[in-house]
Amino acid sequence: LRLLEAVRADCAHCFKKTENDADLSHSCPACSAVGYCSAECQAAAAGLHERECASVAAVVRMTAGKADSRGARMLIRALAQRSLDLEGGPPAADRTVFSDIEMLEDHLNDIPPPKQKEFLSIAAGVGGLPVAAGVGKVELVRLVAALRCNSQGLVDVENQRRGDVLIAPADFNHSWSVLCLD
Repeated sequence: LRLLEAVRADCAHCFKKTENDADLSHSCPACSAVGYCSAECQAAAAGLHERECASVAAVVRMTAGKADSRGARMLIRALAQRSLDLEGGPPAADRTVFSDIEMLEDHLNDIPPPKQKEFLSIAAGVGGLPVAAGVGKVELVRLVAALRCNSQGLVDVENQRRGDVLIAPADFNHSWSVLCLD
């Protein structure tokens, strides 16, 4: 199961690769930050996206395309999933649930201070957004570390980096230091 950090020209629900943003014919009019390949994908993602929309829009405004927002977007998606699960969202047959994310190792005590500072910065930025309501600063930093330490630096056939968290493979024996320190 994947926790998305969709990149440009990918459907924000099914991750279908498209030629360009114009092929994502359905987009969120409120945040303009996510696109979908079909009305079906947009409808399927509605419950999760409504919980992240305002926060995603705020990150897009804050960074204005000048900074890499993947870490913040992954955290926002995880927190939106938390909200959906707490509200009794649909069964998780085809999606990640927040309890899967909570089980990820964060290795926070082993991460060098400069990287911890970066994680703290992401947590502080997202902490003031609607999606983080009720989540403490310590938990936000732990979530950033867990997401970063378990995200896979995937590159597609066009050499575009994808920042996906693959929940099942995160259980494999892997070197967290390479993932956390990149």
